[in-house]
Amino acid sequence: MNLTADQARELAQAFRDMSVAIGDFRFANWDQLTKGQRDSLEDAEWTLLNHSSDFITQAVGLTLNDVHGSLKRIEDAAAQAAKAVSTIKTIKKVIDITAAMVKLGAAIATENPSAIASATGDVFTTVAG
Repeated sequence: MNLTADQARELAQAFRDMSVAIGDFRFANWDQLTKGQRDSLEDAEWTLLNHSSDFITQAVGLTLNDVHGSLKRIEDAAAQAAKAVSTIKTIKKVIDITAAMVKLGAAIATENPSAIASATGDVFTTVAG
């Protein structure tokens, strides 16, 4: 099955929610469950949580594939920022460039293509300014 990044995130959320529901049920019914039942539910809880994590990993990969065309621009921004930091003597300018790169890293972590594009532009603007 080929999933989109959004579908993979939706599956991750559904599996995480189910894992949490099983955990909540296990604790709410602790005294009524046998040790074997508790262990079985806990195993299922962790398995579903691991599946959720796998779907998130898949979503990140798909998102990165979507922004692959932007990757060259991101790499160029990072290279220009590094070059500027190594040649600039003004502390404020170095701090501004560093902040712009931190913002770019955060945007990449959110997997939001428009935030990535905006933050990449900010790096170029900050380096040039």
